[in-house]
Amino acid sequence: MAKVGDRGLSVNLIAKHLYNLNSSLFFTPNIEDIKRHVRTFLAKNSQTPNSIILKMDKKGCYKLNPNTPAVHQLMIDFSVHNSLDDDEQQNPEEQSNSNYYHDSSPGFFD
Repeated sequence: MAKVGDRGLSVNLIAKHLYNLNSSLFFTPNIEDIKRHVRTFLAKNSQTPNSIILKMDKKGCYKLNPNTPAVHQLMIDFSVHNSLDDDEQQNPEEQSNSNYYHDSSPGFFD
């Protein structure tokens, strides 16, 4: 819901996404049950102005409430920051790879 911003998402779109996440070769959930649970959850969690979810003017559409601290806590910044000081210099090979994350944990075959 955070990616769509002010446009919000409809109950049907959220239910379809959850249906696709839970469908597998061995289990197919009932889409109507998922819609009912989504509708109930969103209705219960959008009652007050301080709720994490806001009901929009368009019928059946909801969005995250940007004014609640809980939403800010849910949004984690995974961007990579360069931690070198201005005095330190990188060699040209490191400069070209500075935007990529380097995993320094031991590998599976190490």
